[in-house]
Amino acid sequence: MIVKQDHYGFLALLLVMKGSIVPAILPHIFASALLGVVACLLITSGYLSTSTVDALTISFGPFTALGVAISLFLGFHNNASYSRWWEARIWWGKQIIV
Repeated sequence: MIVKQDHYGFLALLLVMKGSIVPAILPHIFASALLGVVACLLITSGYLSTSTVDALTISFGPFTALGVAISLFLGFHNNASYSRWWEARIWWGKQIIV
């Protein structure tokens, strides 16, 4: 949680750079955006043939299957974590009552 002594507006708090991860990842974001723009320009200008464009396309099937698997894993993990927390809460309540 970010705790600030001064009262900032929402936009000012969003744009504050001290203690933020943004300066560390900003070059990576710009490099990815530049790569995407170059790829779009190459495809739309016709420098790449249709066979190259077809070879560059990806299907979303594996990403969908991976997303489902990760969501199931995280769901079970969250359930186990909550069960452990609840058991610890019960034991702590028993210790306090005694």
